[in-house]
Amino acid sequence: MNFLPMPHVIHEREGFFQICWNTPIVLFRNTAPGALMWARMLRDEIEKSTGLHLQILRGEVNEAGVIGLEQDETLPADHCSWQVSEDGILVRGGSDEALLHGVCSLRQWI
Repeated sequence: MNFLPMPHVIHEREGFFQICWNTPIVLFRNTAPGALMWARMLRDEIEKSTGLHLQILRGEVNEAGVIGLEQDETLPADHCSWQVSEDGILVRGGSDEALLHGVCSLRQWI
């Protein structure tokens, strides 16, 4: 699959995460106010693709079974990543803008 922007590295692994009617999108600590807009964009894409209308919540990083958005200052400001496992999806960005790029890539994948 081709993404815009194209990721530098993709690691494919076994397994998947199934988005269900009760899967929330969680804004983790350190997310800027703009992250609510990114979460809404993601929620709308999921609803358009699956018919599921997910809740958007605030929470902690260690929650399982969620789609989490986190601004992580340990990443360079222009870097983002997303990890998909059986426990959930975590989108991380070194800045609010990088988090948006991660959400946009995930939206393309969905």
